[in-house]
Amino acid sequence: MSQSKSSRGRVIVTFGRSYQALAAVQSLGRRGVEVVVCDEAPIMVAEFSKYTVGRFVHPPAKKNPQAFLDSVLMNVARFAPEDESTPYVLMPIYEQTRLFAEYRERFEPRIRVASPPFDAIEQVDPKHKLTATATRLGLPIPKTWQIASHEHLEAILPDVQFPVFLKLPHTSGGLGLHRAETAVELREAYLRTLKEFDVTSPDQRPIVQQAVRGADYCVTMLLQHGKVKAHLTYRNVKTYPWTGGSGAIRETVEAKPLVDMASRLLSALEWHGVAEVDFIWNGRDDGNAHLIEVNPRFWGGLFHTIESGVDYPWMLYQMITTGVIDAQPEGVVGARTQVPLFGVLAAIKDIRQDLLEEMEHHCERGVEQIKDGAVGQGLRSIAHGMHRGIGLKERLKRLQEFLNENRNARTEIFSTEDPQACLGILFGLASLIRNGELPEQFRKR
Repeated sequence: MSQSKSSRGRVIVTFGRSYQALAAVQSLGRRGVEVVVCDEAPIMVAEFSKYTVGRFVHPPAKKNPQAFLDSVLMNVARFAPEDESTPYVLMPIYEQTRLFAEYRERFEPRIRVASPPFDAIEQVDPKHKLTATATRLGLPIPKTWQIASHEHLEAILPDVQFPVFLKLPHTSGGLGLHRAETAVELREAYLRTLKEFDVTSPDQRPIVQQAVRGADYCVTMLLQHGKVKAHLTYRNVKTYPWTGGSGAIRETVEAKPLVDMASRLLSALEWHGVAEVDFIWNGRDDGNAHLIEVNPRFWGGLFHTIESGVDYPWMLYQMITTGVIDAQPEGVVGARTQVPLFGVLAAIKDIRQDLLEEMEHHCERGVEQIKDGAVGQGLRSIAHGMHRGIGLKERLKRLQEFLNENRNARTEIFSTEDPQACLGILFGLASLIRNGELPEQFRKR
């Protein structure tokens, strides 16, 4: 593949169907770095960007990891810059980060792999390994069990204080997440998870974790050999889907106690790369914060962190290629971003929760009509339901307040500098209309 004379390097970005990949492509591309995107999906959100110079499709990593690695390695050679002195980086976006870290030696020195060290990842991922690491470092984490069998579940029940969450060790964004208020609900969730996700190997066994009070906070970081080079914390003001889903409206916040804990954890592991650490916190400086999980990769709110002033993809590229990172401004506290359409859907859902059964019936019918393509009829059904509900004026007032409050929030995907990238939203909307839910890659924090 020929190389532009003005190119500052070339990067292969994985998981090209995701909004995170698009954010990384735009971050690198606007600085003159050529970007190639890849995915197992034939249509990728990031391929619509004007900064994308190439693409390829590879086999699914989960079904056949070795075939996936072989395919990527072949394309690493195919897209290699003509000038061998040109910086060349493989920048994983999602779960493949762990796989590339494990098989780093197969790719380097052909291409530099921007993954944290595998031995560091192993101490926090899968989720149940984080419990032992946090305990060793004296960091607060809710009581956690990995369930080995039905008999094991029954054995721990006397020690379980409800409510609890049942989750899978390798998923995110609410996939496979269940909240249980009683032992009966926990047993049902466990059996349903085993069946739905075909749990067969020990590392897939579900986890039961004590629920704690507070709000979700996401601490993002870049570390260089254990030293924090950048950090930013945000919270999800609204989520979609509504239970354990990804942030639809995000806001940058101050959270020094959480930053200190995340730094203590990752520095102890000599972390080298990006990471996102999830906490439950009451927002006060009284120590009432709990570590929930560590994502050893980029996160769902990558666009938000870039828009808030902390440009992680570019800093990671600099660190991997030169070891020197430009001084970055502090993140703008209070900055908000939104995912197109999903912020409004989340707000409507929150309002709908307070309405009477008749109103909910009409709204649900309207949503189904919209999914079936009868947009006008669906909107009329929703309007009719809201008209018949009690407290209509107050509900409409709340919706208007929400819209006013987030009027200045930057919208993910829509960009005046890269307008054709907005075509990528069609990928998510098509799945929402066809399946009634977002693709898995959009259900991230």
